[in-house]
Parts: sequence; C-alpha cells; structure tokens
Amino acid sequence: MSETLCGGYSKVKDADDAVQQLVDAVRDAAAGEREVTLWKALKYTSQVVAGTNYRIKVQCDDDVYCHLAVFVPLPYTQEGPKLTAVEWNKSMEDLL
Repeated sequence: MSETLCGGYSKVKDADDAVQQLVDAVRDAAAGEREVTLWKALKYTSQVVAGTNYRIKVQCDDDVYCHLAVFVPLPYTQEGPKLTAVEWNKSMEDLL
C-alpha cells in the first residue's frame, strides 16, 4: 500500500541538483534583505498538481534554516519557478 495519499505530498527525500537549481532560482526573492552565507537545499517533498509544488528545507548558515514553498508550472507555460512562501527560524529537526 502506498504511503502517499492521492493528491498529497511525497515522502521527504534528500535534495538533488534539480532541487538545488529551484532554490537558486528563488534565492533573491526568498532571502530578501537577509544576509545568507550559505544556500543549500537539504530535503524536499513534492506534490503534483497543475505543475508541481515543492516544500524545501534550505540551510542558510551554520545553524540557520528556512523552509521554502516553490511552485513549478507545467512546461507548456514556459514560466519559471515561483516562490509562494518562506518560513524562517527553522531548525534541522523541524518537519517540512
């Protein structure tokens, strides 16, 4: 039996190069005026909709983490990823 509900988010997975490219694409919008010394995608979960929603844990400094919500539209739209939410002051242990 699948552990993912139809329409729900996937299990949390280790981030790969494709997910790192997503967080790099939204870095300026996510960081805003904050000084970030590191910007590394660590974990993510995804949900297929009319495109794909991602929730991504990002390491921003030694002990500083944030969670990003990023929407990637379907390819035919020819639009790039869109940052939909940022949650700061997260820890490595916080669930996505």
